[in-house]
Amino acid sequence: MYPRPAAVTVLAIFQFMGGALWLLIVALGFVGAISAPQAYVDTSSILVWAALLGLSVFQIVCGIGLWRLRGYGRTMQIVTAWVAGNEAAAIGALRALSAAETSYAVANGGYYDSETCMAVGVIRTISARDPRAASARTCPAGWPPIE
Repeated sequence: MYPRPAAVTVLAIFQFMGGALWLLIVALGFVGAISAPQAYVDTSSILVWAALLGLSVFQIVCGIGLWRLRGYGRTMQIVTAWVAGNEAAAIGALRALSAAETSYAVANGGYYDSETCMAVGVIRTISARDPRAASARTCPAGWPPIE
């Protein structure tokens, strides 16, 4: 058998720690759900706790597979990294859109607009005291959509 690389050992330990943390959270959640009055317990909360339990089992099995240098451990780690990468990309896109909206509002007298207007750079210079300001700050018809 080949010696386990240090990076694989570190990943396995991280998976064990993550699985143990989720198990602790699920255990506390189940204790809270059991001790709560029946009126506060619904099926959606039980489904969430069951999904978190599945996540903890997934991480522990992945850690075992990495520790023993099995193929399923590597595959599970790749899937975990792929999901985390997609989450990071989505969060980055939302942060960029939020920053663009904030910058646009600062330059547009505190008014937000649609993503189409932000893409083409439509900035209105009408005074905020003008009664036509609300309707004049919308993106003109016929502007090209975001592509």
